[in-house]
Amino acid sequence: MKQKYLDLISVLDEVNYKTSNEIGEQLTISNKTVQKLIKELNELLKGNGAWIEVKHRTGFRMQVDNREQFQSFLNQKQNVLPSDSSDRVHYILKKLVNNEGYLRLSDLEEELYVSRNTLSASMKKVEEILQKYHLSLERRARYGIRIKGTEFYKRSFVTRVLKEQEMDLTKLSECIRNSLKKQNFSITEYALQNLIVHLHVAIKRIENSQYISEKALNISELQMQPEYGIAGQLVKDLESELMFKFPEPEIAYITIHLAGKRMQQGNKVNNVVIKQEISDIVDEMISEVYKKTNFDFRSDLELKMSLCQHLIALEVRAKYHMELKNPLLEEVKTSYPAAFAIAIEASVVLNQRFHTRLSEHEIGYIAFSFALAQERSVSSMVKKNVLLVCATGKGSAKLLQYKYEKEFGDCIDQLVCCDVTELEDMDYTHIDYVITTVPINVNVPRPILEVQYFLDEQEISNLRAALFEEKKSDDVMQFYPEELFISNLKAKNRKEVIHKMCRHIAKMRKVPDNFSQLVMIREEAARTEFGNLVAMPHPSENVSEETFVSVAILEQPILWEDKKVQVVFLVSIERDLNRSIQSFYNTTAEFFLNKECINGLIKNRSYSWFQEKIKQLEE
Repeated sequence: MKQKYLDLISVLDEVNYKTSNEIGEQLTISNKTVQKLIKELNELLKGNGAWIEVKHRTGFRMQVDNREQFQSFLNQKQNVLPSDSSDRVHYILKKLVNNEGYLRLSDLEEELYVSRNTLSASMKKVEEILQKYHLSLERRARYGIRIKGTEFYKRSFVTRVLKEQEMDLTKLSECIRNSLKKQNFSITEYALQNLIVHLHVAIKRIENSQYISEKALNISELQMQPEYGIAGQLVKDLESELMFKFPEPEIAYITIHLAGKRMQQGNKVNNVVIKQEISDIVDEMISEVYKKTNFDFRSDLELKMSLCQHLIALEVRAKYHMELKNPLLEEVKTSYPAAFAIAIEASVVLNQRFHTRLSEHEIGYIAFSFALAQERSVSSMVKKNVLLVCATGKGSAKLLQYKYEKEFGDCIDQLVCCDVTELEDMDYTHIDYVITTVPINVNVPRPILEVQYFLDEQEISNLRAALFEEKKSDDVMQFYPEELFISNLKAKNRKEVIHKMCRHIAKMRKVPDNFSQLVMIREEAARTEFGNLVAMPHPSENVSEETFVSVAILEQPILWEDKKVQVVFLVSIERDLNRSIQSFYNTTAEFFLNKECINGLIKNRSYSWFQEKIKQLEE
């Protein structure tokens, strides 16, 4: 039922009559339109427990003969039209994908009960969404509009739209699971659910004579994929079980989805060879990460193999503009913020090589590999040799030595005990740290950690941090100069934000004249928005003499690319990077992916508040 009829029902009274004028004023329509709607609505109400009484010179009144029947009629009809702009856009998209013919804008206006201006605003958003799926709107005079694009991309789009609908996939799901299990082909449960929905959509489209074009697929290349034979057997099993015939190109279509969802580990398909091209891309990714962040994974063979295996499937997805949703995206951003930041840098190489722009979901999968590499680097850290200084007797010194070996045995190789009087004659050649329970007044050529005899939790944490790191990097706040902190920046879009920040930086720091242009080049290469109202733009090259960050809090949130942004960290890494800035990345990423920190910064807009929070995270 159209909204205009529901509106009319809402203003009609079951006791008192209402005139055309009264109804027209409430609905802001003319008397003539009121009478027309009354007539049309009476036709709809026939046999549904109600009717509209028309009394000459008195008005109109709703008469309900069967309350239960009338309510049932309303319950069935009231869930049709959208109530806001977002719902309206979704409604139009579903209408377009479910209709291969043209839709008239005038019909949509009447159906949605909106003005031409309102509909035009919605259609603009519709086109923006379609572009993300490599589709567009085709307009034809006197006919209307329809979706234009290949069947491959239409199916991908339909899959996204239909995911919110209830579908009976029980039989199809069972058949796919049995076929893949029989062939020892393993994919994750999440990827399997995605495959089931894609095949459901494919079957529905084929039933409506919507076929995949052979021109859209490189069938000879896909036939070389190990998944092609699996797709062929899956088609045979589906045809047998569902009594449905798949055209030949659909095998290639299913191959793409299987190859794009291939598991990194546990896949039973034999002879999956890593091409030299993939290996070269991974080397380039790791090199780019080192160049931009000083995180050195160049000798980590396990990371390289993990990324190579992941890229085999990712290359297929990138080529056909497929996206594998990542159900753990928010968790990886929260738990491994530095790894996610590293993955974004690595994705620049992939975007250039694959001629695409990876989504956050795909970057999240890459972050898993880097997070694991970081965990391995910590667990495989060379153990330290520690000199323990104690002023008490041998008995208590031995007890202290036992406690330290028990608490820190996983990061201490040799633990030597002595008292203060022995320090001057001690050989420090193989000593990394000196831990003391008493003040030391002699020169000692090693870092000294002064602790209590009985360690509290904070001291244990600090000691572990020291023992697991070769050298703590300098204070993170040195990279955040107060003169580059902008508490209230007014800007309408991303370009204006970057231009204003770079202009401010140029007044305070020595940067090249094309600094702003280099930042925009990096923006085009890969996304810099992190979610949580944060973006981290930076130049495409290391061009400054020192590493610094300019922080800007925007007056109002703006749409950066796909997400809203209100806090911008514009980072510039020094040209000749010869020191570790890993703790800078760890602390910074932890800060801007913490909702409490970002909300507090937007509320306080204070450098001192920001400084205090960063120091808390460091500790």
